[in-house]
Amino acid sequence: DPYLWLPFNLKSEEEYTVSRYLFPTETTYSTETKLKLSIGGLGSEYLCFCDTYPFADRKQLPTSVGTVYSKLWVKPDDPAPVVYLQLGEHMPPAMWLPIKATATAVRRVLSEFAIVSAQHRDTHHERFEERLSRAEIILRNSNLPCGPGDVLRYASYEAKDVDFTVAPIREHPNFQEFFLGEYDDPRELLSFLQSCPFLFAMPHLQQEVDPHEDGSIPTIDGPGVGTAVYRTLYSKSLLFVKVHLSAEVKLPPQDQDSFELLWKDVEGRVIPKTRIPVFVRIIWPDHQRMAGGGKVIERFNKSFNTEFANHMPVDAAMSVFYVMEWAKQMNNFLGIRGMRQRLDELLEAAQQPQPLQLYPSTHGIPNPQYTTDELIGMHIQYLAHLGDPEAPMAIKALVESGSAPVRMGCAKAALEIGDRELFRSIVSSEPPGRMQHYMTKLVISRKTRDLTAKVPKLMEDQYEFGAPLWARGGKLRLDPSTLEGSIDLNRLEKTHRVGN
Repeated sequence: DPYLWLPFNLKSEEEYTVSRYLFPTETTYSTETKLKLSIGGLGSEYLCFCDTYPFADRKQLPTSVGTVYSKLWVKPDDPAPVVYLQLGEHMPPAMWLPIKATATAVRRVLSEFAIVSAQHRDTHHERFEERLSRAEIILRNSNLPCGPGDVLRYASYEAKDVDFTVAPIREHPNFQEFFLGEYDDPRELLSFLQSCPFLFAMPHLQQEVDPHEDGSIPTIDGPGVGTAVYRTLYSKSLLFVKVHLSAEVKLPPQDQDSFELLWKDVEGRVIPKTRIPVFVRIIWPDHQRMAGGGKVIERFNKSFNTEFANHMPVDAAMSVFYVMEWAKQMNNFLGIRGMRQRLDELLEAAQQPQPLQLYPSTHGIPNPQYTTDELIGMHIQYLAHLGDPEAPMAIKALVESGSAPVRMGCAKAALEIGDRELFRSIVSSEPPGRMQHYMTKLVISRKTRDLTAKVPKLMEDQYEFGAPLWARGGKLRLDPSTLEGSIDLNRLEKTHRVGN
């Protein structure tokens, strides 16, 4: 099996050259970042003595036989002999895997990558071949160029039509969530992801998300979540990217014509820009040696103040870091710890006098500029989505003293963590009005739209609340579209028949 074969192409002594690591020209790292990504400084020298296990190029079919060799290096000035495995050209020295200087130890590390490559081929090759074949047929029938590169590009474009239900988001058991920042138009970030040198150019799934088109405009009861799924080159980990279009806590304008006249430019875009949060779930396989025993990622976290799990494969961590550096968004790349700090900063800012807005907000024409309370209402949702175990306590603390946008954010955060009782208590305690009306709409509208609409889709494990739910006026409503609701409704009908 070529996927399991471990070649060792040793160089002759005449081919030995001691040199510094040169970052590829397309990288956008600052000098400070390059220094941190090097082992011992930019002037450190290394010696490559062997080409070994080959991985598929990112512009190949993801299940192709490897053509790009990984490399084994030594650092001549190391006091003890250590072999470093460089998985690919863009992998900097700080993320090379240190290995004991024996053939057996090197084989153990390489075999883990070889095994996941073979498993990935066995699981996904047939589906990728179908997509490639379909793309070639379409290009030929349209009299368009159909060289290998053209077919792969079109097959990648067709990822927008892949059904979400076949996306392999549960393929591996380990995962960690991160916040990638807020964007007026997240398509630029998605383009960075598709060009990342640590990810295959052909994604498993990439739904189109245009926040300026009807059906994808972010609002308080917005159209759910747009999703994309990318695969890393080496460990075959997954990046499950989620563009949240329903995190807004602003009430929609009652006078739409006046709102557009006042706040939209000639192209129909709202000024100032909206904030669309983007998250990523990094999903990786069980392993023992793809993270350098945890020390490599631990050192990386200390250098860049990141929150990657110590046992996350190096290419999975590096792919997200590379994209965030490229997008100049490292200050917004947050895990649970960072989001807690961001929320604390907003709460502290809310205690200070607020700056005057360009235009006062009214019920008919709301101001699209974000107040501190509105940012708090959105960030409590972000904290819940990251899976903070302390999120329920944070929600309860905020909802008691928060303004209407904060309470709306708390209601959505309660949905996010799946706490039905907390959600009911927030809705039932909300004063009658438009905010309560939109709270009561959350579950119903999300169920009927996000779980059935083709684009964008919501994950099937969210917002599937069984009734009873609190409806307007504090009345109890049963939802027969859920298993729990139908059982309760059937029980009540039987009781009513017996009573009569």
